[in-house]
Amino acid sequence: MRILKMTLLAILAVLIVLLIIANRETVTVELLPSQLGFLTTWNQQMPLSVVMIVMATGGFALGWFWEWLRDQRTRTVAKQRRRQIVALEREVTTLRRDSGAVEDDVLELLK
Repeated sequence: MRILKMTLLAILAVLIVLLIIANRETVTVELLPSQLGFLTTWNQQMPLSVVMIVMATGGFALGWFWEWLRDQRTRTVAKQRRRQIVALEREVTTLRRDSGAVEDDVLELLK
């Protein structure tokens, strides 16, 4: 499994390097379209590969955050159920101790 993981990571690294080499031309990145230039005129010259990698990283981060928020309800329910299980196990232990019952009925029959 480790060899497969390393192989896939190596292939991914080669693909990223090829992407960077193939997209070296410089592009202008503008904050807003030219029609909204009266608000701000920020623009920056940078390689296309940098723009692509930054956008992909931002998309992955946004997707991860969205999924984390969506899964919050499931984590909350699981936490409540874990607490409930611990409380019930504690109650069972207390009831067994207080009742004086033997833990194993088979051992009681053998006596």
